[in-house]
Amino acid sequence: MENNFVYKGYRLCAIVKRRVAGNSASFTATLTMVRHDGSKSTTHGVPDFVEGGSAATPSRAVDAAILYGRQVVDRMSQVTSA
Repeated sequence: MENNFVYKGYRLCAIVKRRVAGNSASFTATLTMVRHDGSKSTTHGVPDFVEGGSAATPSRAVDAAILYGRQVVDRMSQVTSA
């Protein structure tokens, strides 16, 4: 499973954590964004997971984190181009 994705000059990396509740496991992820030149790194909580949600599989947690990272980068691009 690939948990890194390069998007518009940023490396998006999902850090997956496993949670065990009773007999079932669920997964959450945080997002680390690194500028492609390595000059700046930030970590973000993924809203779905910060609000108490979880994913059924690690790959779905990664997908949620990467999607959120793309949205953050897009919003940053809109602010700088305005």
